[in-house]
This record gives sequence, C-alpha cells and structure tokens, in this order.
Amino acid sequence: MRLKQKLSLDLIKFLVLVTFASGAAPACAAEADTSFEAQCPLLLAQADSFVHACTLNARVQVRDFEPIGPEVHSAYLGQAALGSHFALGCTLYPNGQIDFLGIYYSVDGANFKFGNTAPLAYIDGDGDIGISRDNHLVNFIPVRLFQTATYSRPGFATSPSNCMPSKLGDGEFQDWAGGSYFAVETHQGNSRFIQVCIDLNCNPSEEYILYREKDDQRIIMTNEFYEYFILNDGAILVKKKSLNEICTYVNRLIRSGESLQINQMDIEEELCSYDPIK
Repeated sequence: MRLKQKLSLDLIKFLVLVTFASGAAPACAAEADTSFEAQCPLLLAQADSFVHACTLNARVQVRDFEPIGPEVHSAYLGQAALGSHFALGCTLYPNGQIDFLGIYYSVDGANFKFGNTAPLAYIDGDGDIGISRDNHLVNFIPVRLFQTATYSRPGFATSPSNCMPSKLGDGEFQDWAGGSYFAVETHQGNSRFIQVCIDLNCNPSEEYILYREKDDQRIIMTNEFYEYFILNDGAILVKKKSLNEICTYVNRLIRSGESLQINQMDIEEELCSYDPIK
C-alpha cells in the first residue's frame, strides 16, 4: 500500500515538473491582463531598447504626391501580447531619426504578426501605419506617445504621454491634441449615442457602433473629429453614419470587381470586414 502511495506521489511530482518545464501555466493560473492600462507600463519599460530595433529594422516607404513631390517615411512594429490589441511601434524621419515612438492599436492584435512583412499601404506624418493583407487594409493607430530617456517629442499631437490616465479628475478626457472634452454616452435599446462637449459647446449626439471586446469601456483615445473611440480593452466605437457611407462604397467596389485604393488611414474601411457587437 505504501509503495503504491509513493509511486502516486512520485507521478504527481513528475507531472508538475513536466508542466512547468514545458511553459504551460497551471490550470489555476490567472489569465493575463491584456488591456491598455495593464500593457502600457510593460511596453514603456521596453521603449528605449525598442528604439535600437526600430532604427535597425524599419521599412522605408516612398510615396509621390503631385505637385509636392516624394514623401519618405519608415516604420517598425513590435509584437502584441497574446490576446492584446496593443504593441510598441515607431516611425522615422527620412534622416533616420525617430518621429513617433509609443503604443499602437490594431482592431485585431494578431495583425502585428504581419506588421513588418506584409506590403506597406501607407505611413503618414501623424504616425499612422497601414499594410495591405489579402487586398484588405489593416491600420495600426498610434494611441500613446512615449517620452523616454532617449526620445522626447514635446508638442506632438497625441496626449497624454507615457502611462498617464486618459481621464482627468473632473471626468473630462484628454483628446488627440492635448485639449479636453466630455463624452456623454446614452443607450436606446441596442444603440449607443455619444455627445462630445468641449467647454460649454456640445456637438449633436451621434450614434456609434461597437466592435471587438466589450467588458471595459474606458476611453483611452479618440481622433481629431471624434469619428472613433478606442477603449481600454481593445474595443472600438465608430461613428455609424461614417461607417455606413464607407462600407456602402467599399461593397460597391467589391461587387464591381474594382480594386480598393489602400493608401491612407481609414479605420472604417477596415471594419467593413468585421461584425459589430450587438
């Protein structure tokens, strides 16, 4: 009997050792937090070393704009943690100096796997990066600027920097240019409406459509015209009117066999191939 018990204990010890040696987490291990707020300090700690990888591996794109002439940008992207929508990324000036360094967002975190190999669709002066994959546009949106020991860019139109909270103490949010606004959200059935107020001036309430996750709805970033809101868990809210107009155009081109012009940042065009959350 004691021999059987000893063999059973030895077998359990062996299985435990094999489990940890293989890198597999025990069944009771907590699931990793892949949200923006959890990933930000981890990515910030890697930022300075990432600069070297960026300057060494960035891909160059030259685009000719008439009558201005050629525009030259370079870009490099890191990898997102499993299940996360956020990863490090950078863009470079033509002279090889860092233009933007910080956190990028993708509608699907798996897209970062192809960020440095798929054909470049665009790199723009705002730090946006796009690739073409299977004739579909994939956008990588800069959502947080990093200011580090080796890199600083004061006045860049992304605020706040590093891992400062997006939401201010009085309930306001900091916007893309360092200003502030209130976002008042209301629900009507399955529809959600957001009214943006700056000081005492309020825009008309607009309907938005939610894509991807939906557990944590804290806003971390919006664009200049409040066309979309990126949320802490990687979900994205997009203005319904703009989305419908663009998807109608995209679907018409697809039905007619025409090629899409994949050469500029367009989150709505990318989302046409995804199903919204009801």
